Amino acid sequence: YAYAAVFKFFGFNLGILKFLSAAAAVIAAFFVFLVLNERSDFAAILGTLLFFFTHSMLLFTSFPTGTEFTMMFSAAGFYFFYKKIGMVSGILFGLGALTGLLALVPAVICGIWLLPRDFDEFKRFLAGFAAVFGVVSLAFIILSKGSYIAQVFTYNLLKPSGVLDTGAVMLRMLYNNWLLLAAAATVVFAGWKPRFSVLVPASIVAAYAAAFVSMKAIFDYYSLAAAPFL
Repeated sequence: YAYAAVFKFFGFNLGILKFLSAAAAVIAAFFVFLVLNERSDFAAILGTLLFFFTHSMLLFTSFPTGTEFTMMFSAAGFYFFYKKIGMVSGILFGLGALTGLLALVPAVICGIWLLPRDFDEFKRFLAGFAAVFGVVSLAFIILSKGSYIAQVFTYNLLKPSGVLDTGAVMLRMLYNNWLLLAAAATVVFAGWKPRFSVLVPASIVAAYAAAFVSMKAIFDYYSLAAAPFL
């Protein structure tokens, strides 16, 4: 639906589509920088450069897949979650989920983290998410007379298995993004402590890995969704 609006106003303009993908990547990198800058300027600069020059970023933000917008909203949502602004975080994750259901993974992890620790913040987070994802989804369901459910939700469950080798795709994700993964792993050697800034992103990445393994079909560009949390 988001791309339908682009096509409505600009037609099939490859230049516009590439620009939007690149802009989404830049905005996502900005929020990655802001999160890392809470630690140090050096970590922010190095982490942002690693983020920009990963295989997934260089390849999959040069043409439209839709996942770049999911990544952008998820990165922004996580930043406001990190800053304990639950309503804004929920709204951004809701926008991310509208662009791609992969945004549900970090949204659920952030919600689970908040629930036992700050119930008031959890309610604000949930309200923001529901106000966007719930209301817009309900509106589309009503306007489409229910076909939106099949087009967006059921569609993902009906994808045929075996179209692509899931194991091979997962290995390519790991191999092509080894530098970012190796940089993320250095936290173990840098005075690692089981704290919020490490546990939540690590849980999100682990949840993405579990989700990818359980899906009937995955594609290499899905790695974009997990990139900001590495």
